[in-house]
Amino acid sequence: MDRYQDVRERVFELMNGFTEKELKGEISITVHNEFEAGSQYDRLYEVIYEALLRLSSGSGTEEDMETVQEGYAEIIHYLCERMYDYGHQIAILEAG
Repeated sequence: MDRYQDVRERVFELMNGFTEKELKGEISITVHNEFEAGSQYDRLYEVIYEALLRLSSGSGTEEDMETVQEGYAEIIHYLCERMYDYGHQIAILEAG
């Protein structure tokens, strides 16, 4: 179970840009940094960040709050789908 948890954590770290080390030797799948500069989710995170800045300064609106909530919901949905996809790939590889 330790190997499973280690691989799962490494996939999460790679997807979120917390590390650049690949999974070489652990499992043979390619995991992409979903927050790489210029990516769709990097841009969405920037929109969320700007809304949070407005909210924290007191000049934010209800629309800013909705931007934050909807943006994070979209990111979480996408990351969950991708984690499932990576798990599926790993299961197929390990099943032979």
